[in-house]
Amino acid sequence: MTLTLSGDPPPLGFAVDTDTSPQAFQSADARGGSSGGKESFTVAEAAYRLVGGEPGWSSALGVGFTVTYGFRADAPTTMPEDATGFSRFNTNQITTAELILKGWSDAANITFVRVGSGASGEAAYSNSASILFSNYSGGIEGASAFSFYPGQTSFSAKAGDVWVYSGSGYNVNPTIGNYGGSVLVHELGHAIGLSHPSDYDASDDTSPTYSSSADYAEDSRQYTVMSYFSESNTGGYFGGVYSAAPMLDDIAAAQLEYGPNTSTRLGDTTYGFNSNAARPWFEAASSSSRMVFAVWDAGGRDTFDFSGFNQSQLIDLRAGYFSNVGGLTGNVAVAVGAVIENAIGGSGSDQINGNSAANNIAGGLGDDTVDGGGADDYLRGDSGDDSLIGGA
Repeated sequence: MTLTLSGDPPPLGFAVDTDTSPQAFQSADARGGSSGGKESFTVAEAAYRLVGGEPGWSSALGVGFTVTYGFRADAPTTMPEDATGFSRFNTNQITTAELILKGWSDAANITFVRVGSGASGEAAYSNSASILFSNYSGGIEGASAFSFYPGQTSFSAKAGDVWVYSGSGYNVNPTIGNYGGSVLVHELGHAIGLSHPSDYDASDDTSPTYSSSADYAEDSRQYTVMSYFSESNTGGYFGGVYSAAPMLDDIAAAQLEYGPNTSTRLGDTTYGFNSNAARPWFEAASSSSRMVFAVWDAGGRDTFDFSGFNQSQLIDLRAGYFSNVGGLTGNVAVAVGAVIENAIGGSGSDQINGNSAANNIAGGLGDDTVDGGGADDYLRGDSGDDSLIGGA
């Protein structure tokens, strides 16, 4: 059982450090080798780095597990580490944590069973679970939260427990897309067994920076919520939005740890506008929506619908590849092993790349380039001066 600390964020929209020049982000087939002066890891290599060869809660890598969780009702007899000032999670913290737990279990074969119910009142709180969420108000310098890796499942053990600093407004009011939401998804990553991508921590004497602390090129929030470093270090731009669900390398790591969840969204699922995915990070409500996600989908004929955006977009359906959606850069990815068959572009001049499945792709308004990739595809440019490239 190991303690891990998470530090405070930079100002929204700014990189953690400014001593490096952003490089172009790497999609699946370009990873490996080197990038920007650092070694580049493949998705599989990055996943193994995050897991560290340890099986998490289960008996071996790739074995599923069911673990209980709850929102602590009372302070433990001895507060962990140097933390002081216990308080319960509030209604908003409970609601957001419940959503974020679903993001991890959507990706991997780990099942979270709650002890307690509701988001308020005594019934919402319990000390009788393996993973317990709590607030603290002081005693640990430089950390916005801390958590413990998996270990004993007994309720009195610290293993898996998540502690959040209540002195930060973003922590007591976490939302999908703000830093408080990203704190929860990061700490839950630790609670199921994932580490930081490189050897750094909020307790370090010198604040970690991408240039000096990242061991490999893909150690950024574009690839993993377990990173301390802004997506700008790897060529991404999220416009001040943080992911509230596992990103590309996190999904691979969680699946290495527990196996994939093969029942996630088996029907025909739409992501973006008109989403039926039942997760807020997959939903676009207007042309100003800012989406940051990687998608794992276990079946059905699925669609990226980015029709409501007016910026020129890169929409890539290939697994392990990034898309530039809604004016952001490298903000959407398809997990390795997932298949998204269809795409709908917006009113800008879009580049849409299909995959080896039979794709149905609509360019939308604007001067679009649509490349079906392999298989028998149905491509249409709609209005505008479009270029259509059929599959092999």
